[in-house]
Amino acid sequence: MQRLLWVLPALFNCLGAAAQTGLSPWLDSVADRFHVVRNVPEDFQFREEFTIVKFDTLWRKHRELGGIWMKGKGITGVVGALLQSDDRQCAVIYDVIDIYQFNGRGSQRWMHRSLMLNYLLAQLGTADFRYEDHVSVVAGREARRRFGADSIFTFEVPVKPQTLAGETYTRCAMLYLSRKDRVYLGFTFFFTDEGYERRAEYLSALGGAVWYKRGRWRHKPEQVVRAEQQNKVKR
Repeated sequence: MQRLLWVLPALFNCLGAAAQTGLSPWLDSVADRFHVVRNVPEDFQFREEFTIVKFDTLWRKHRELGGIWMKGKGITGVVGALLQSDDRQCAVIYDVIDIYQFNGRGSQRWMHRSLMLNYLLAQLGTADFRYEDHVSVVAGREARRRFGADSIFTFEVPVKPQTLAGETYTRCAMLYLSRKDRVYLGFTFFFTDEGYERRAEYLSALGGAVWYKRGRWRHKPEQVVRAEQQNKVKR
């Protein structure tokens, strides 16, 4: 499967479309507490606050067997807010912000990489591949200019047909943003066969709609986690 090198020029050359609106009052408040912005891109519509898409079997690394990877018993998937393009050829899930990614020393730095590896293992159905052959990464000035991020990760995974908001999608790509000492942000794109031909256009729609806010994040991670746990109880 080809790496998503095609999307990188589109992300960086696109001027960035003006975002229409936020997602929902609750989701916007969560993003604000984590000092990020996640708006609805131009030519997209917000569909659902909470959507689950199941993928395939999780893999587990067995250190007691020399570090080999084997299929486990659970399944992987994505959970988050569902958006759909006006032409219905693309749907995107804004993955739930993982409030627990700051638990444990060093977990925030590597958790998104672990997730990407898990998706590749599950969807490729093998551990016989090189991560670098599937994941395209851009870091530094361009990532900061586009999203205020340190790094942008893009990759494709094969999926079974998924029906979302009344349309069936056959292709899938994922995009992750990371920034030191901040939450990672994940976005899962689904395309029809026709939409797949214009995939760079849809991924570039995030430009101007999603970014890390400037300035220092004033909240301590443990305070935000505690507040989110309390809000879940209230909801």
